[in-house]
Amino acid sequence: MKIKNFSLIFSFVKFLSFLIYILGRSLTKIQKNTQRYLEEVDYDTYALLYFKEDCNYSEGFKNQYRNGISFIINRENNDKLTSEDAFIVHKNFGIEIHFNKTVTNLGSFFSRSFDENMEYLISIDLSNFDTSSVTDMGSMFYECFSLELIDFSNIKTSFVKDMSTMFYGCISLKSIDLSNFDTSSVTHMGSMFFKCSSLESLELSNFNTSSVLYMGTMFYACSSLKTIDLSSFDTSLVYIIDSMFYGCSSLESIDLSHFNTPMLTIMYSLFQGCSSLKSVDLSNFDTSLVTDMHNIFFGCKSLESIDISILDTSLVTNMGTMFFECSSLKSIDLSSFNISSVTNMYSMFNGCSSL
Repeated sequence: MKIKNFSLIFSFVKFLSFLIYILGRSLTKIQKNTQRYLEEVDYDTYALLYFKEDCNYSEGFKNQYRNGISFIINRENNDKLTSEDAFIVHKNFGIEIHFNKTVTNLGSFFSRSFDENMEYLISIDLSNFDTSSVTDMGSMFYECFSLELIDFSNIKTSFVKDMSTMFYGCISLKSIDLSNFDTSSVTHMGSMFFKCSSLESLELSNFNTSSVLYMGTMFYACSSLKTIDLSSFDTSLVYIIDSMFYGCSSLESIDLSHFNTPMLTIMYSLFQGCSSLKSVDLSNFDTSLVTDMHNIFFGCKSLESIDISILDTSLVTNMGTMFFECSSLKSIDLSSFNISSVTNMYSMFNGCSSL
């Protein structure tokens, strides 16, 4: 009887051990699948890119700045690729770039400087791209010469500090919807729209610029820009605005009456080449720290009059070519100008044929 009982117990123990083994394997498999699911789904975020020409990624996406890539989907055949796989993207077929971790740095991410194929990027959809932790968007679309469309519909930018040269050289962009942008943390907007020569209008009324220090060359050579509303701009910390509107040859008026600039030190070439500019309001400008005003109105051929009586020029040393070729300028009151520190007035009114 004891032997029989022992045999039953032994069999039960073997069965139990087998059951535990099977259960353990199942749990391991579930754990691995869950881990893979978490990596590829729960934390998945992607950008959808379309190109106007065939692009050859013979070495994949090996650049160090792309180390957050989890995998790539070629929409032509739904192939799933790693960042090191070689592949070809045919025009009109998109690719999805997927990420497996929270992205914090998008600086130069889609720029031509890191990827020559971005010269042919025609549209990009970021509506499924989680940017909630991003702090850097500087040069993000640098020299994307063919880029015509960007979907920012779900963009999160509350932590972004750098937007300098973000759209630098995007010469095919005619409009950008930035209504979802939270710029409350941004300190650098220099050259943000540099040479966006096809840009006809910009809606920036939602921009919070209370933290911005640098706006130099912000709209440089935006030659198609006809109107711009900067009424929401807080410039109380800004100290550099040189060449901010340089070459904006289609702008006819700019209202800067709300600009408060107690920290301003650099403003040369501010409106240089604004050949269509007929009026500009500088009535609230504080220029008490400015030392260089050369070329401010250089080539403003349509400007007939301007009130600069508010400008404090006590520290200014350079006024060279300040009103050069302002050929429509009929009168100007300089009675308030303090020129005690000025050392250069070279060609200050040269070409002012109507004065």
